Amino acid sequence: MIISHKYKFVFIHAPKTAGTSIRHLLANNSCLNNDIVAGHWHNITEEQYEKFPHVSRDIWTHTSAMLGKEFFEDNGWDWDSYFKFGFIRNPWDRMISSYRYLIENMKNHPNPHPKNVEIHERFHGKPIKDFIMERAKDPTRHYLCDKKGNLMVDYVGKFENLWTDMKEIIKQINPKINECEWSLLHRNSTSTKETKHYSHYYDNESKEMVRSKCGQSIELGNYKFEVGKKYLNDEDADLAIASLDFFQANFDAKKYPYMHKDKTNYNIDDIKNLRKKIYENSFFW
Repeated sequence: MIISHKYKFVFIHAPKTAGTSIRHLLANNSCLNNDIVAGHWHNITEEQYEKFPHVSRDIWTHTSAMLGKEFFEDNGWDWDSYFKFGFIRNPWDRMISSYRYLIENMKNHPNPHPKNVEIHERFHGKPIKDFIMERAKDPTRHYLCDKKGNLMVDYVGKFENLWTDMKEIIKQINPKINECEWSLLHRNSTSTKETKHYSHYYDNESKEMVRSKCGQSIELGNYKFEVGKKYLNDEDADLAIASLDFFQANFDAKKYPYMHKDKTNYNIDDIKNLRKKIYENSFFW
């Protein structure tokens, strides 16, 4: 969770929805990070608390909106006067990203959370279906809603529309900030050599399990189970533009003039080549 008293916003970070990139933007951009309170992370040290006085001991990275409101009330702050936002993601896609992060990548994590280690040990070497059937739950209901399932945030962005939705959120937070003054960097990604579409990992039973457990996310995001759709859609200009920020360190801007933020310069063949390079370099959320 990130709270700003100056700009009166609260960011609720649901896991595997590009939240780490958003959190770093909000906490590190000088146009956005004045007077913030940030949730602590696993294994934070006393030295780090001293180094980062804005980090709170009472909330953490993935504090839900419900617990966040309690934190506000404990401190005498007016929850209703703040602009609150979070992100959701296609739950079938999110489950596979979560599996890759917790099972395939956790062994390389330098400082894993004990709960994540427990999950890794439980499901490592087992069929991915076991993970889906047992771990499927609706992050929208858990992180963004009250006990009755009512949304507690003012804006719900979609992982699939990350760049477009963040532009709207930044306008709401600080209308004076220029687009060139901020960018999203790719952080806490699920890196793997695997490039198969998420639908490859489901059978009818596991597909329906996610549907039954994640109904609120599916309805809110108008999500569908898509078979074999490419992760980067040819027509998704905004996501391709966002990828310029993610991969600007890896590509020669002169070689890819089509990636200019003017969409009229868009070249689909070049975007396909960029997608291929992304896959080859194993960059995933």
